[in-house]
Amino acid sequence: MTKKEYLFQLRQNLKHLPAFEIETAIAYYDEYFSEAENEFAAINKLGAPQTVAAKIIGEYAVSSAENAKNSEKARNAASKPKTDSSLKTLWIALIALFALPVAFPLALALFFVILALLITLFSIVLAFAATSLALGIAGIPMVISSFAVMFLHLPTGIAMLGTGLAGLGLCYFIGLGTVMLTKAIVRGLQTMIGKLLIKKGGTA
Repeated sequence: MTKKEYLFQLRQNLKHLPAFEIETAIAYYDEYFSEAENEFAAINKLGAPQTVAAKIIGEYAVSSAENAKNSEKARNAASKPKTDSSLKTLWIALIALFALPVAFPLALALFFVILALLITLFSIVLAFAATSLALGIAGIPMVISSFAVMFLHLPTGIAMLGTGLAGLGLCYFIGLGTVMLTKAIVRGLQTMIGKLLIKKGGTA
């Protein structure tokens, strides 16, 4: 494999990253080859393009997760729209992980471990979301009907209004907590897979 072929394959394996990240990586390894005395020896030292790409994507995933976490408060304070793409970055990291040149049984085992983890976490998020939705559905009609009940029996109507408002309040806070939990899970997975990619890329 020549330098040109290596950089081409590296670019192909990085195609899901932002253009700036791709060009920065290609420029770095182009300079790396230029400074090497023998490009074939340099290729052997680097390893497969997929492995190098996995390390680059891993570093990007970890950095992206940290930046998204640190900038969220500032973005919310400035009322700016969300600009990070944690789910997209997580997906890129997963693609890179399964593109690594590893034995098929290991790749299959890794797939089922990650799948089981995703199903478990998704189930937790779904349970919170369902609870929030149920409280909202129950709270709205209770608040509305409480006003009619007040004309018949004021204490009962007030009790219904309080219960309905409490349900809506819980709906809001559980819903907000679900969103925050989902973000934390995505960033946690993103960081975990990113570090795994860095480790695999660095030890291959």
